[in-house]
Amino acid sequence: MLALFGALATSCQQPPQSSGAKPDGAKQAVLVQNLAKSGAFEVTNEGLSISLSSQVIVQRWEGGNWQDVASDLVLAETCKWNPKPECTTLATGGKIQPVPWNGMSCSGQCFLGCRGNVFLGPGKFRFVVTTCDRKTRFYGPGFSLSGDDPMEPKKK
Repeated sequence: MLALFGALATSCQQPPQSSGAKPDGAKQAVLVQNLAKSGAFEVTNEGLSISLSSQVIVQRWEGGNWQDVASDLVLAETCKWNPKPECTTLATGGKIQPVPWNGMSCSGQCFLGCRGNVFLGPGKFRFVVTTCDRKTRFYGPGFSLSGDDPMEPKKK
């Protein structure tokens, strides 16, 4: 019974912010930080130059765990990308502020046409940035997304 409780407690804990070290022992620290506007964030590289996946993972806090949700969020500062690059290199000390996420499952940044687009809010979310090979994850802090669907007309 005690072992079962330990396994349950471990499964509800949040994962560490990053793996911290590369196999060669080189320092690698990528910070994912929320900005003032809900859905806006910044990625800062405090380690050696790194290649990051351009696809950002969006997670939602559900039932005591972080769950991946469908999203097409891209690590890009403008909407002028087509096709989306597979990876983005961030130099030592480099920062990137991607186009903010609006809470939509697709067209989550630039309102491009897509089928099956749904609003994922309200709820608690976080962004996860990975290395290009997807072996190392860097977790941002949670943030709240209101229940306002950006595709719906504003009520007066």
